[in-house]
Amino acid sequence: MVASFPATVALAVSCGTAIALGVVLLMTVKPDLAESVAMVVVAVTAGLLHGIGYAKRPSRHTTLGRHRKTGGFMKILVLGATGGVGQEIVRQGLEHGHEIKAFVRARGRLEAFDGRITVVEGDLLNGSQLERVIVGQDVVASGFGPRVPVSKSDSHLLQRFASALTSAMLYAGVKRVIAVSVAFLFKDSIIPPAYLAGRLFFPDLVADASEMEHVFANSGLDWTIVRPPRLTGKPRKGAYRAREDHLPRFGFTISRADVADFMLLCAENHVSSRKIVGVSN
Repeated sequence: MVASFPATVALAVSCGTAIALGVVLLMTVKPDLAESVAMVVVAVTAGLLHGIGYAKRPSRHTTLGRHRKTGGFMKILVLGATGGVGQEIVRQGLEHGHEIKAFVRARGRLEAFDGRITVVEGDLLNGSQLERVIVGQDVVASGFGPRVPVSKSDSHLLQRFASALTSAMLYAGVKRVIAVSVAFLFKDSIIPPAYLAGRLFFPDLVADASEMEHVFANSGLDWTIVRPPRLTGKPRKGAYRAREDHLPRFGFTISRADVADFMLLCAENHVSSRKIVGVSN
């Protein structure tokens, strides 16, 4: 999973961008220094107030999170179940009364769920193995992702995973998949400047995640892509912001537990079908 460093970078880039714009204004807009400073302060303050006001607006999915309707019992296959988001999907899925199956490389981190879930060990890049565990499931929820920094051997890991998964799902006759990606792909995000930070500091991850999303989008499956910013270990709040095709403004972090909550919400209520969704606290 992406560590805390990206969010720190994003904040630094935001501050640096604001300072740079201020300097440009001072040099080119007004010759009078005092007046220019006043203009910069007013402009920045107005932008921040607007952004904060926007951030406080409740989103459609925040409302659903607080007043969720469940579609009843489901069979959910969790991929990447030993990671932070994956373990939360397992935990919360059990709380909601679903039947959980986890397909993992090694079951070590799932010992706490012994006797309550089905654990199958295997290779997440092996289409045949994936097909066997997918058969009979209602939905696939994936928290699978590379560690940062990305090694050369993993430079196309997400794309290979998506190709194997989508083919296996089509053969197994299961259509619904909800997968975690990265907020670095939001090109229009200014605060935080997610795309700029991703391209500067994590170009391999950005390229691979983009390829993964392209595979899902062209698969013919009923997919939802969830793009969170920096993930934290805070407990689930159930009150977060979500925007289709955009990262919520000032969306620097979200807990793994709330990402899992949103993914289960998508599965249970069948929302955001064939949509990319930005989520943040």
